[in-house]
Amino acid sequence: MSTGAKKVELAANVAIILAAVVFSVVAVMHYTTHLRQPQQISVGKKFPLQNVNWQNNKKTIVFALSTNCHFCSESAGFYRELARQCRQDGVRTVAVFSAEG
Repeated sequence: MSTGAKKVELAANVAIILAAVVFSVVAVMHYTTHLRQPQQISVGKKFPLQNVNWQNNKKTIVFALSTNCHFCSESAGFYRELARQCRQDGVRTVAVFSAEG
């Protein structure tokens, strides 16, 4: 193999490695950005809810949902049925959505 051919092969290998690294970095950044949650509501965290009178019922269930969450969307029927059952049992339901969706 000539010296020129070896240089071309080396350059091609370096270009492939660089392209793979750039692709990997972009893919990881896209994936981690997609996973980030803009707001998180954790157990015990206090958050203000306007127009909710907690004294009306002794039992209240708060649903923390998102319009951007495919699990929430796929579970909409479950939540509707749960809210219906709660109304029958005298349990109040409140759905909370983050400001971003």
